Amino acid sequence: MATDEAAEFHCWYATDRDEALRKGHFIYEKFRPYFRPGQVMELGCGEGALLLWLIENGVLDVVGVDSNQELCRLARSFGVAVVESDLLEFLPRERPRLGVYAYIDVIERVPFEYNIELLKLILVGSHLLLQTPYTQSVLGHQYYMNGPSHLAPYSPWVI
Repeated sequence: MATDEAAEFHCWYATDRDEALRKGHFIYEKFRPYFRPGQVMELGCGEGALLLWLIENGVLDVVGVDSNQELCRLARSFGVAVVESDLLEFLPRERPRLGVYAYIDVIERVPFEYNIELLKLILVGSHLLLQTPYTQSVLGHQYYMNGPSHLAPYSPWVI
């Protein structure tokens, strides 16, 4: 496994299908009020836990995109079809639709300018599910600092 492609498994990536389903259910419950009928696109989907849970529960219009080869392989092993691509290359090519976009624990891993360009591609009227460590607390700051791929902390005021 190449170092630059290694997944950060300390960030609670599921290592088997049952664990992925539990994780996906946890994420879904956290964001349940914001889901609506239509496409769900997970940007930086990792091992596809949320998508797996959605598919298993009847939501079939799902798309997952991640640039990490190892995590895409893991998602596929769980039966989740994901696209291995950079998000800024994928979205313009696929012409985003109105829907729900999950950007969970990704925004802090890419440069600020990248996030600005990415968020411009999401259609107005869509729902954006966004999660990042809350660096205004000791625990949130600790989670942020423990991620070696974290580039920038975001406060609620910046977001």
